[in-house]
Formats: sequence, C-alpha cells, structure tokens
Amino acid sequence: MQELTNLKLHRQLLERVIHVKNIVTITILVKRVITGPRKRRPSGEVTTTEALWELELAASYTEKLRDLLKIFHSQKEAEMKRKIKRLLDLKTAIDGFLQVIDKIIDYYKCKSVGVSLDEHSLPKLEEHKEQKEKMDDVTERLKLNKLLSIFANYKDDFMTSDESILCALLGLINEYQNYLKNLDDKVKNHQDALYYIGSLLEEREHDIEYDPNDLKTTFDVFLQVIDKINHYTCKSVGLSLDGHSLPKLEELKEQKEKLNKLLSKFAKYKFDFMTSDESILCTLLGLDNEYQSYLENLDEKAKNHHDDLYYILSLLVEREHDIEYDPNDKGIEGLCKNLVSLGFTEELPEAFAKNIPPELIDLQTPSYWAERYLEHTFVYHPLLSANPRYPYSETTIDGWFEQEILTEKRKEPNRKIPSFNVRMFNCTPESSEDNKVVRDYLQNLKDEDKDSVMLYHGTTHDNAESILTWGITIGYGKDGQDFSSGDGFYLSEKLEDAIKWSRTARGERNAILVFKIKKDLIDPSKENGLDVTEDKEKWQNIVKLCRTQYNDQKVFEKLLKDITFIRGHICLNPIAVAQGKDNPDGFDQSELHICIRDKDYAVRFGSLKNICCVIFY
Repeated sequence: MQELTNLKLHRQLLERVIHVKNIVTITILVKRVITGPRKRRPSGEVTTTEALWELELAASYTEKLRDLLKIFHSQKEAEMKRKIKRLLDLKTAIDGFLQVIDKIIDYYKCKSVGVSLDEHSLPKLEEHKEQKEKMDDVTERLKLNKLLSIFANYKDDFMTSDESILCALLGLINEYQNYLKNLDDKVKNHQDALYYIGSLLEEREHDIEYDPNDLKTTFDVFLQVIDKINHYTCKSVGLSLDGHSLPKLEELKEQKEKLNKLLSKFAKYKFDFMTSDESILCTLLGLDNEYQSYLENLDEKAKNHHDDLYYILSLLVEREHDIEYDPNDKGIEGLCKNLVSLGFTEELPEAFAKNIPPELIDLQTPSYWAERYLEHTFVYHPLLSANPRYPYSETTIDGWFEQEILTEKRKEPNRKIPSFNVRMFNCTPESSEDNKVVRDYLQNLKDEDKDSVMLYHGTTHDNAESILTWGITIGYGKDGQDFSSGDGFYLSEKLEDAIKWSRTARGERNAILVFKIKKDLIDPSKENGLDVTEDKEKWQNIVKLCRTQYNDQKVFEKLLKDITFIRGHICLNPIAVAQGKDNPDGFDQSELHICIRDKDYAVRFGSLKNICCVIFY
C-alpha cells in the first residue's frame, strides 16, 4: 500500500493489511485457487489477495471523486479558477487507478486470478492467448510512438540545450524551454529550474478556461465503472453476486482512454492526493464519510484501547437511535433504504441484501444485518485479516476427521477429562449444498439414539472455534431478539434452518455445531425451561419484553427470572414490535428455535460430550 500510494498506514490498519510489493504488469495464467498450505508461486503469477488489493485501492478513490463532483457542480463562476485546483488532486489518484485498470485488463487476457466468476462470461483460453499477443504487440508500438512524439519537437536542438532535455523529460512544451533559455545567469543561480517552471505554470493557469460539463460527464461514467469494481468487496468475503457485474474489457479500455485524455489537461500540475487509512477502510466496508470522520478524530488513547470495528459499531448504534424505522419498509428495497440511513453507501446494501433469503430479511432489524456483515468482513476479508480457510486440519477437505479439544480453558462439567475428540468436516463450496456424507452421518446418529435430540447452532468459523475452546458464553448475544436481549444462545431444530441463518449476510466461512442432547436435558418441566409453542399470549408477552430490550423490569421478573431456556416460534414483525406499534406476529406460523438463557445450564448443555460434530463450510 505504501509503495503504491506513498501513504503512511495507521498502525492499527497496518497490522491487518497484507502489503503488495513490486507489482508490475504481469501475464497471468492462474488455475482455480486450491485451498491448502501456501506454496511458493512462480514469479509470473499474481495471488488473489494482490488482485483484490489492487481493486480495493481503486475503490478507495470513489468517495473522493464524488465529493469533488459535488463541489465542482455547485461552485459559482467567480470561484471557478480557485476551486478548479481541487481537480488537480485527482491526478495522482487517477494515475494509480489506470495502473489498476491495466491489471484488470490483464485479468481478462489470462482468465482468472482466483476470484470465482461465471465462467461463461469470460473468453476461452485460446481467445485470451490470441488477444494477449495482439495487445502486447500494440502496447509495445504505442510506447514507441509515444516516445517518438515526446522528442519530435526537439530534433533540431535536442543535443544543444540543457533546457530542451529537461523539458522533454518533463513533457513540457516549447514555451517552457524558451522561457528557461532566456533567463539570465544571475536569475538561474538564484532559484532552480523547477521554481521558474512553477512560475510559468501559474501564469498559464490564469489563461485556462475549463468546460465543467465535459469533466462532469467523464467522471460520471468513470464512477459507474468504479461502482462495479466496488462489488468485489462482497466477492472477497464470499457473498454471491451477479457474474456479469464486473465491467467488460471494452468498457474499461474506453474509460481508460477518456481518462488519459482528461489527464493530459493536468499533466503539468503536481499535487498530493492524500488518502487516510480511515478513508480506505470505510470505502472498503461501504461506509459514508461520517464514519471516516469519526475514526479520524479519535485520539490515540482511544485507538489503542479498542479496534476500529468497536468504534464503527458504536457509531452504528448511535445512528440507529436517531432513526425511526418505517414498518412498511420491507424486503430488499426497505432494507437497503434503512441501511443507507445507518450510514452505508448506496452501492453496498443492495449487494449484500441479495444474499439474505427474502423470508428472513424482515425477521431482524437493519442494524442486526449491518453488524453481522461488518463483523464477518473484519474477520474474513483478505485485506483485513489472514485467517486460514478452515480453523482445523486445513488440508483435510470433504471428509470426516477427529480433532482433539482440550478442556482446560472451558467450564466443562467433566473436568477430570483433559480433552475430547470432536468429529469435524471441512466442506468445500462445491460440496456444501446438501452434502450426502454429512446428512447420512447425522441421520444415522438420530436412528441410533432415540433418547436424544439433535440441535444445530449456525455461526462463523471464528465463533465455532471459540465455543469449542471456551464453551457457550451467555452475555455476548445481540440485543432485542425474540427470547433474549444480549443474553441468549440460539439453536435450530432443523439443519437446513441453521445453515440458512449462518450464511445469511455472510456468505462463505460459516459453521454448524451439532449438539446431541439427552431429552431430559431439554425437558422444560425438569430444567425450569419454557415451551411457549402452545401459549400464544405468553409467547407475545415474552417477545415484546425482549424485543424492547427488557424495558419493564417487573414483567421481566414475572416472565423470565431463573428461566434456563425458551422454545418457541420466530417473530415475523420484529421492527413494529420493538417500536411498540404492533403485537408479535408469527405464532404457529414460523420455524421454531430454542434460546439458552442461563449460564449454569449453558455449561451443562455445551459440554464437549454433547457436541457430536462440527461442519465448516
């Protein structure tokens, strides 16, 4: 990053960002990325992380360009000459982006850099090779023609004047050469050549008239191209997108040509385009300028106390308090509208909202989905972390294996047993849908033990590893849920429901912990639990209490004191209930889930002997 942009990275971001060193325009011929131990790669290949970094570097300029257009469009004619200088800040930025476009063009030449795309939208390998040869030849000739054009105006006196050599190297026209030649020796000794070139540059600027309409049109189209590339942020964390969302080769080449013409108008200027670490991070996450400013204004003590995600989620909660959700805002359209209100840019919400099943979108608040997306991205985005593909036995895929889990760090009922062997399965994307090996194994477990029930907890790889290491911890759940508010652990009675919830708004790297629980342990009459599947009034009262975050302590004492777990239906109108505008809906209509609420009960329930297997997707 520092080598590409000359920017100094903030210490926190520096710890997470994978740097790209000495990237040049390369011919890429990459096979599908195979998960496994890192291997030495030939010097002519580019990794997925490097390619993604190039894309994110480009994306970091998007909001800068938008801000500039707003300023440019609104300025008055009298202020034009002063504010036009802001356009010059783009020079370095666009230079860097053009390098990125070169790499994307190389991507099209040579198939893939490991990011999964619709294969039918890409040319065949033979086409790649043919086009590569043609384009390499054209590129070399273009470079030669450009070199000849630079020196064409200086052929008569190229060897006779230091000024002509300097101006040729800098790409300056004859006026600058003549200006420097006519300076007397006394003046030349007083200041260097750059000083006088700068002076003439300022004089010429006063005579320049810019057409804002031409610039605006060029940048509008340019931003559309960047918006498409921005969607690769979702790709990098496993969210599925339309395979045709990436701009086509011709579109990229066309925009590059237009931008090069635009740059030629500003070639003589030199300004720094400073992009902060916070700006890059917020662009990567799809957050607006308020989040960027909030992070930039934190003092060093605060930054060292918590990571960036903590402060982003804190601001998210603050912004939600200022919003009153409209219960009529439903589905993808309603979610996107509310996410923009929470501070997401307009491009990102639609991309990850499409990865939430329609039947689940309205079962949680927009802030719930936002937190889930942000937390997942921080942990698994290749530019923010370096987590392995699977947390255990990474090279063992699509097959069962056993992993020893120590009991020393967890509150384990069986303390005398130092460890348990837990059965695990690392599922590849190709085999994740309705894996027969997994389903047959689980079905055999059910058939063999009629005195137990199977329950499923869908989560992330990171959280699954934490549960195995530390046990079930009550107190880190989301606020305002159906049967809890910050103090619940949820399970599904069906595997498909757990898979659906674990993948929603996350994409890849989800996990299912499968618990095999003796029926006595899940019997409400024996464990002081609640089964409200046949008591609509009590179900509604509990859901209202929890969705409003325990706003009535007396009702809490009456309904939930010392309750170990609750079994009941999912509420279908959570936003209206949380706002006190409607009674809970969904009784006897929606899927069932179980919420563990008691810490001591969670220790017994979450014993390693009750975890029959873990499936990592």
